Amino acid sequence: MEKYIELVKEHIKGTRKGSDEPNYQHSIRVYESLRDSWSSEWIQLAWLLHDILEDSKLTKENLLDMWIHESIVDLIIACSHDDDIGDSFERWKSMMDKIEESDNKPALIIKIADLTDNMTSCHLLKPTRYNNFMEKKSPYLMEIMERMLDMDTFTNTAVYHNLFNTYRDQLVRIKKKEKALLKGK
Repeated sequence: MEKYIELVKEHIKGTRKGSDEPNYQHSIRVYESLRDSWSSEWIQLAWLLHDILEDSKLTKENLLDMWIHESIVDLIIACSHDDDIGDSFERWKSMMDKIEESDNKPALIIKIADLTDNMTSCHLLKPTRYNNFMEKKSPYLMEIMERMLDMDTFTNTAVYHNLFNTYRDQLVRIKKKEKALLKGK
C-alpha cells in the first residue's frame, strides 16, 4: 500500500480548500478511517485512490497501465464526479444518484468516509460553499444512506458513528458561530 500512498502524494497536488494542508492528506485520512473495517486490499486501495481521477491528471488508462485492477478503477470512477456538469452540487448529486441507482455500496461507504473527513474542515470554506455542504450535501447523503443501507445493521458500525458524531460537532460549531454573530450585533 505504501507505493500507492506515494502515488497519491505525487499526483494530488495543491492544498485543501481554505487551508494550507496538502490536498493528498484527505485521501490518506479516508483510507485510514476505513482501513480496519474491511480486510480486502482491493477495496482499501479504492479508498486511498478515491480522489485520484478528480484531483490529478491521471486517467483511467493510466491507472490500468499501473496494473491497478479494473474493478478498483471502476470503483474509483463511481466515486468521481462528472466535470461536464457545471454546478458543484448538481455534479456531486449526479454522482451520488448513480451510486444509488447501481446499488454500489462500496462506493457509498467511500463517499460516507469522504464526506465525514470533509466535514472536519468545511468550516474553513467560503460561506456559500459551507452552506451548500451542510444544507445540501450532508442531508442528501443521509437520505441515500437510509435508502441503500440496512440501517439497523449500519447504525452499529464505526463509520456510521463517525459520520454522525462529526455532523453533530459541525452543527454545534455552527450554533456557536451564529450565537457569536448575534452577540456582535
